[in-house]
Amino acid sequence: MAKGRTLKAPLDITVSIRCVNDPLPQFRDCLEALAKQEGVAFEVFVIDSSEGDGHAKLCAEFADFVTHERLEGDTRLNAGRNRGTELATTDLVALTDPDTIPDPNWLAALKSELDAGATVTGGKTMPRWIDGTPPWHIRRSSIARTTLALMELGDEILPDVGRAFGANMAFSKSAMGEACHFDLGLDRQGGLLLGGGDTEFCDKAVANGGRVSYTPHARVQHQLPASRVTSAYFSKKLYWDGVTRSHRGGAPRPVKTKRHLIADSLFLARYLPAYVRGLRAGGKMEM
Repeated sequence: MAKGRTLKAPLDITVSIRCVNDPLPQFRDCLEALAKQEGVAFEVFVIDSSEGDGHAKLCAEFADFVTHERLEGDTRLNAGRNRGTELATTDLVALTDPDTIPDPNWLAALKSELDAGATVTGGKTMPRWIDGTPPWHIRRSSIARTTLALMELGDEILPDVGRAFGANMAFSKSAMGEACHFDLGLDRQGGLLLGGGDTEFCDKAVANGGRVSYTPHARVQHQLPASRVTSAYFSKKLYWDGVTRSHRGGAPRPVKTKRHLIADSLFLARYLPAYVRGLRAGGKMEM
């Protein structure tokens, strides 16, 4: 049951955050940053399937604008995103992760893009390395950064980029229409670590005549621990990206960003085999 929220209408935008055993210190950073948002009236729904009550207790500290919603027995990312969208009392919905730190004008910048006619918009997502800086080829490789859901496409608004990441994106429910849901088939289930729900959501927006924009003014820092930049992590992530691609079909659609030939070549040499194994394995899996 949802608890909290003493906000006054009318609201401009709703924030939905999915929590499944995410570190509490980073989650606190996220909520504290949301408390500093400027220029918009908003609400936050935290869709929580974590063990214990730590996330619920933390949400209670921010009950003037945060509603904690318990989702029992379902840890899927897209299930949480869909629940947050259903609960939203506004047409505009923003997504972020519990380990991000949004800038004070984050929501205002996302709202501005949606008001200007974008169906979906994504912002600038930058890394905050919390356990030390990773090797230079990880920092510079556009492929590694895309794998980490980082997006830095420059300092100008781009009206049609076709893609956004769930750590920093927003959409209009009315503009999405009947397509306003995240595919539960692209999610972690039954031992399958599938992904790509945000990409599929953007694809539907474009297919229905909408557009996906990028705004550098909607900035978040994505807190990334050392465990997210290890060889084991990238091998596993690229493997399951290959499985997901096999399941979805088609070809990868890279984020249009500046390339670093040497860094990208080093990254591909090490992790492309894992992606290929995933492609092959995906064709043999029952989904």
